[in-house]
Amino acid sequence: MTKFAGKDTFHLRVKVHLFHVLRINKMLSCAGADRLQTGMRGAFGKTQGVCARVAIGHVLLFVHCKDGNSHHAQEALRRAKLKFHGRQKIIVISKWGFTKFNRTDYVRWKSENKILPDSMNAKLLGCHGDIYTSYPNLVLMTGDCVLFLSGLMKTPLVVSGTNTCLSDKWPVEVHWI
Repeated sequence: MTKFAGKDTFHLRVKVHLFHVLRINKMLSCAGADRLQTGMRGAFGKTQGVCARVAIGHVLLFVHCKDGNSHHAQEALRRAKLKFHGRQKIIVISKWGFTKFNRTDYVRWKSENKILPDSMNAKLLGCHGDIYTSYPNLVLMTGDCVLFLSGLMKTPLVVSGTNTCLSDKWPVEVHWI
């Protein structure tokens, strides 16, 4: 991946950790070894290595890169899966970075200021909290009147509607107070 795509063009994240310790109880199998070993008495053993317990369907690795380097990432993962026991699948997903949102939804919500960046992830803002800071352009419908709150114009407007939250891009009938 570094050779073909470059060292700064991808982000690799390992999702499993090697917490399970493997131990071995060494036994001698030559003649006269019965005086050197004690069988199963105190058979806790010495550490031999570590491994990870993984269930079927568990994600082992994430590689995030741009679309131009996608084929390099797939080839790198194909070569890497030969080093692991068992059967692995390479799945290409269309999420935005490390978030749980699809690319099209993320771009649309970002333009509507409905997504708040949060470290490597992002939060989808709901219809609760401080309206002026959360949604600069929002139509808040309560009962039979609607307040249109804009980040530039803080003048409330009245509209007929139902209990819901709509974007300001929806066609609604607006009346000045």
